[in-house]
Parts: sequence; structure tokens; C-alpha cells
Amino acid sequence: MKIEFLYFKNCPGHESALSLLEYVLLEGGISESIEKIEVTTEELAIRHHFLGSPSIRINGKDIEGREDASEYGLKCRVYQVDGKLQGFPSEQLIRNGILKA
Repeated sequence: MKIEFLYFKNCPGHESALSLLEYVLLEGGISESIEKIEVTTEELAIRHHFLGSPSIRINGKDIEGREDASEYGLKCRVYQVDGKLQGFPSEQLIRNGILKA
């Protein structure tokens, strides 16, 4: 399983998302390493098909199933969690992305 974690440092949600991803992997007994990709420029955002920080891909697939090329860019990403928007994905969304892989 290939796990990619894409982020940029100025986004406040990336640390929470990485901690949650590590927790879900540990809880599931998954010892795969996480490839951390820091996106620092718009050019890198386009090259990495970066939908915003933080983004998690499992085997090349975004955990939300989003792949919209018109949305690539250096920006923070928000996720719908329990009817609210927050700056990192839910534990369940991460778990579901892993289970689909």
C-alpha cells in the first residue's frame, strides 16, 4: 500500500491530519510508511495534483475521491465532518480510504 500525505507548512490542519493518519494506521496494525510531500509552490501543486493541504492519497487515490484538476493549487483544504467544515479529514474518512485500498 502506498500512502501519500501532501501538505504545506502554513496550513493549520496538516499536523492534526498527520497525527490522525498515523493513529489510524497504528490502530489497524498497518506498518506501511507515509510518504510526506511538502508542496511549496504552485508549480509543485500542479505537478502533484495537489487539492489543498492536507491531502491524503492511498495507492494514488484521494481519500475523498476528488481528482478535479481545476482545483489544484497551494491552499488549505477543508473537509465536511459531522455537518461542519474543518481543516483536516475525520478519522472515519481516513479509515475508509485505507479500507478501500
